[in-house]
Amino acid sequence: MSPNVSIVRECLRKLACGKKRVRGVGLDARVAKKTGLSILVVRASFREMKEIGEIDSHSWTRDFSPLGMVDLQLCPPPLPEHCQAWIDAVSSSNFLNAEDKESLADLGDVLLGMSRSDMNRLIEGLVQLRDQQLTFAGDPAFNVSAKFLMESSKLIGRLNSNTLKRFGIRPDLFSEPPKYLVVAGPPQPDAVILVENPHAFELAVNAGLADTAAWAVTFGYGLSKQANDYGNQLSQMVNSGFHNVERLTRFGSPPVISELIDHDTLLFWGDLDIEGLRIYSRLKSKMPSLQLSGIYQPMIERLQNGEGHPYVKAVGKDNQRAWRTNDPLVSSLLSLCSTASVDQEIVSAEDMKRLYLSKLDPRQIN
Repeated sequence: MSPNVSIVRECLRKLACGKKRVRGVGLDARVAKKTGLSILVVRASFREMKEIGEIDSHSWTRDFSPLGMVDLQLCPPPLPEHCQAWIDAVSSSNFLNAEDKESLADLGDVLLGMSRSDMNRLIEGLVQLRDQQLTFAGDPAFNVSAKFLMESSKLIGRLNSNTLKRFGIRPDLFSEPPKYLVVAGPPQPDAVILVENPHAFELAVNAGLADTAAWAVTFGYGLSKQANDYGNQLSQMVNSGFHNVERLTRFGSPPVISELIDHDTLLFWGDLDIEGLRIYSRLKSKMPSLQLSGIYQPMIERLQNGEGHPYVKAVGKDNQRAWRTNDPLVSSLLSLCSTASVDQEIVSAEDMKRLYLSKLDPRQIN
């Protein structure tokens, strides 16, 4: 078979987007344009693929261009090398029976970089975990993972839970680690401000703003420093109804969590970027009274003056993607920060003191 067939096959796979049929008229020209192959080479590849049953159409031109809809029965793409290595390790393992091997076959997609000996150790650990899991029921999942799975506390969370269940391991037997909400403020705060990241939270506390307002921020496990991790963890806490959340007091004697989130003046302050606004939107869907903080004002002014940074890898924002909302205020902010963004740490202590008890006025955006 011509090597060009593989190129044409992958192009058809992308054009089909998971469907079993594609429009035939002009298909050869579209494939030629996307692959860089000549249209004659594409038609020759069509002929080869029809002979082996990968494509078919009710009508073809003399030079083998399809005229009707083209039915696709494309050969599956080759497995990545690490996935095939995992299947080989599972197939040859003496610790697994036939049913086990079938259950674990699709676990290899997250094992990129593992050697064959690593995979053998993982298989042995999975078998031991399955056999002893009831003994460790209720223990933290991180601890169980480290004990059985290659001394890694995080590995059990990276493996597909449905695959583990088919194999006979019940991830639900093990407890999740506690989530931490750090709070600061007086017993009867004038406002409650949910902050996207701990750095800005510290700015507020150090500026003395926790004397009159309550501030709350989350932090994660392993001192994660990935962009937006803190804010996403906060939205996850809200979605779970603050289940399994430990409150840590940084300063003062703020109210309990249930009273904090039920405050009459509940505000959010995060980075003025696409993902920060997405986090706010997620929080607001669970807490309708939540409003954007007036502390956004100097951040908005920076963008209006042509300042800010682009969504690039150097600032950890290359994966942020545009989204839409029916909220007119958030929609205006998304337009404002569509190409450049501002982090909340740029706000001065003086501006924070001036604005921290206010909500954002929509007129400040225009």
